[in-house]
Amino acid sequence: MEAGNAKLLVIDHETVLRSLLVNVLKTDFQVWFCDNCLMGLQILSEGYTPDIIILEYNSPKLNGLQFLKEIRGSGYFKDLSIVVQTNTSGVSIANACSDYSVDLIVSKPYDPIWLKNRVTEIIRGKNNSAYPLITNRQAS
Repeated sequence: MEAGNAKLLVIDHETVLRSLLVNVLKTDFQVWFCDNCLMGLQILSEGYTPDIIILEYNSPKLNGLQFLKEIRGSGYFKDLSIVVQTNTSGVSIANACSDYSVDLIVSKPYDPIWLKNRVTEIIRGKNNSAYPLITNRQAS
C-alpha cells in the first residue's frame, strides 16, 4: 500500500497535540480524528475502515485498553495496525497491550514527524520489531 492512500484514525483528547499530529500526518495520509475512544468506536461502526489507528491509551469515557478489547474482539478489525500513545511509561502498558497485537507504543511527548515516519514504515510492512517499541522520541 502506498502511504498517500492509507487511511488513519487519530484518537486523542488533547486538542493541541491531536491537531499538531493531524496536521503533520495529513500531508501524506487521509486522516480522520476524534476526541475519545468511544467516538472512535462510533466512527468505526459507521463504516470508516482505517488502515491504522493511533489512539490515546488514557482516553476519557472509554480507555485505550477497553477500545482494544472491543475492536479486536469483533474479529472484523483483527488485522488492523494500531499505534498506542500514552503519557504513562513503563512495561505495564506494554504488558496490557500485548494481547491485542499493537504495532507500536509511544510515550508522549514525541516528535510528530518521527511518528509519521514510523507509521509509514508500518504501512510499508517494515515494522520488524518482535515487540512493540516504547519510546519517548522528542524533537532534537
